[in-house]
Amino acid sequence: MRFAIVFLLLLTGLVGAKPVRNGHVEVDLVAQPGTPVAGQSLEVGVHFKMDEHWHVYWKNPGATGYAPRFKWNLPKGWTAGADMTWPVPQRLVIADLQQFVYEKEVLLTTKVSVPADYKGEPVKLGAEVEWLACSESCIPGKAKVELELPEASVPTALFQKSANELPQSTGNIELRSWRVGPQKAFLEYPGEAGDKADFFADSAEANFDGAPVWQAGKGLEIPVHEKDQRLQGVLAIEQGGQRKGLLVDVPIDAKAPDKPLNTAGPLAPSAGGVSFWSALLGGFVAGMILNLMPCVFPVLSLKALSLVRQNQDGPQAHWVQGWVYTAGVLVSIWAIAAPLLLVTSGTSSLGWGYQMQSPLFVTLLATLFLGIALNLFGLFEVGEGLTQLGSLAEGKKGYSESFWSGIVATVSATPCTGPFMGAVLGYAVTQPGPVAFLVFTVLGLGIAFPYLLLCGVPATRRWLPRPGAWMESFKIAMGFPMLGAMVWFVYILANLLSAEGLGLVMGGLVIMSLGAWVFGRWGYSPESAVRWKGKLAAALFGLVGVGGAAAVAHSSDYGHSAHVQVAHSENGLTWEPFTPEKLEELRKEGKPVFIDFTAAWCINCKVNEKLTLSEASVIEAFKSGKVVTLKADWTQRDETIGKFLAGFGRTGVPFYVFYPAGGEPRPLPEAITPAIVKSALNG
Repeated sequence: MRFAIVFLLLLTGLVGAKPVRNGHVEVDLVAQPGTPVAGQSLEVGVHFKMDEHWHVYWKNPGATGYAPRFKWNLPKGWTAGADMTWPVPQRLVIADLQQFVYEKEVLLTTKVSVPADYKGEPVKLGAEVEWLACSESCIPGKAKVELELPEASVPTALFQKSANELPQSTGNIELRSWRVGPQKAFLEYPGEAGDKADFFADSAEANFDGAPVWQAGKGLEIPVHEKDQRLQGVLAIEQGGQRKGLLVDVPIDAKAPDKPLNTAGPLAPSAGGVSFWSALLGGFVAGMILNLMPCVFPVLSLKALSLVRQNQDGPQAHWVQGWVYTAGVLVSIWAIAAPLLLVTSGTSSLGWGYQMQSPLFVTLLATLFLGIALNLFGLFEVGEGLTQLGSLAEGKKGYSESFWSGIVATVSATPCTGPFMGAVLGYAVTQPGPVAFLVFTVLGLGIAFPYLLLCGVPATRRWLPRPGAWMESFKIAMGFPMLGAMVWFVYILANLLSAEGLGLVMGGLVIMSLGAWVFGRWGYSPESAVRWKGKLAAALFGLVGVGGAAAVAHSSDYGHSAHVQVAHSENGLTWEPFTPEKLEELRKEGKPVFIDFTAAWCINCKVNEKLTLSEASVIEAFKSGKVVTLKADWTQRDETIGKFLAGFGRTGVPFYVFYPAGGEPRPLPEAITPAIVKSALNG
């Protein structure tokens, strides 16, 4: 019953506390969806809604006004962060006064730490909020707002919208600034930000004598004080109808550099020098290489059996089968790319492999591969058995088998990245829609190419063995890689679900297996009544098993409450949890920092960690260089990590970056060796 109530609240957008209106502003205290977890932090925000033509102010209001102020009233043991997040503001000029404001609505958030002894009991959070609302006149306002947890929440979209409006780290975007006069500095950036570019200074003591002046293909001329040594604030740009912000903190040099930055293309995180044609070539090669990755190996078993069957049918080229398989690959790659391209725009927390952060998705994959394994072992047969491996559904023969095999191959590839993948996908998500769509399409063609070649060119099928009695043994043997894949997905679930949730999902898989056995034992009985009852019982077992496992995986009650990043030691090397604040603190202390962006579901990450980051000479290099090692665990979706990756033009893991003391960051490739890591450390 409680689930139904919470679901209805989320559906209708209700929250636990009533908004407070004061004058022309409505204020509400809101919390991110989900139950607070002991020892972790909860994102809480104050949501402002302003009447038309009214505004409130940014953290630096500009030449006039003042920013909203907050005083938190929290239960014992609960603590709020010292700072709020501030989305990119708008510039408003009234009577030559430069003001930095928010219009219509804004959500200002902070992290509230949940005490370690919290056991889920109802608690009430409160805040006293003060603001200045202005239009033709200005009216101070204040309100006391409250929020009751754990039931109160708001739709995820509100927090996602606010997160998308936050200024991001520049990552490896190079910015430069120099003086062009006693009270003017020039900010140069790569690419073209357009004439809607703007700059908002952090300091309330900044020069507000005028607005920045945009110079086509160059950058912004910004008012500064003669004493200013650094340019600090937010660079706002508008691309593709979306407004973005970049955090700026660069020294103001005395003179302009000798060589200008590259101004071709949009302002976006660098994709490592990737051009349009190199992205297409790299995408195609990366797609082919994915066929060799261990996460795709079980699907190669399916392909092998299918190709042996085609060889058995005779020398006729089955190029149509190959193109239908390719269509399955492309449809699935487009389905994966669509949400990535729609919400990314270079700043989203989504990335390649984002589906593996969903317990429901991983559970369905485990179910699929268990079903394939049971079919190969002969526990049950669907149709003609050998011709049905791609679909596992009665009546899906021939072309449908090839289409579904293409989908399975692509979905199985998502936990993996290979050489070129990071730079290519990083390039794709920063490009206009048609270009990004083309890059993902070429990647899909690379995945499909080996099978398409074997299907379309008869001579290549001479490499395949002749059909014979060995095929039945080979068929059964190929069930073990499928079981291996299922075990891998269960391992991923162990990092996404609680122990109770994982146990319930495993129970669902056992019930599904029982249904498969019942179907194989009685589903093809010559007696009509027995056959009907067998199929009905199998369907019920399958529905209860798969449906129950999916329901558990989808329920927030069984989330992994223990998935907290803590400092830990590996082979004598201490890895501390990554946060942007921790990185900034270490950089200010002048310490070199190495960051490993990883995930439990990322096979390439595990290989790199085992063969390279655990290698004795690499560990010694870290220790001798007094390098602080940080680990950013992206097993579960994390807005902060996703946006930090986007700042480097990356959409997934693995990713590695080294920050030398006082130097610029040095990104490393996805596939690392001891020599590559030591070379980065030594400069």
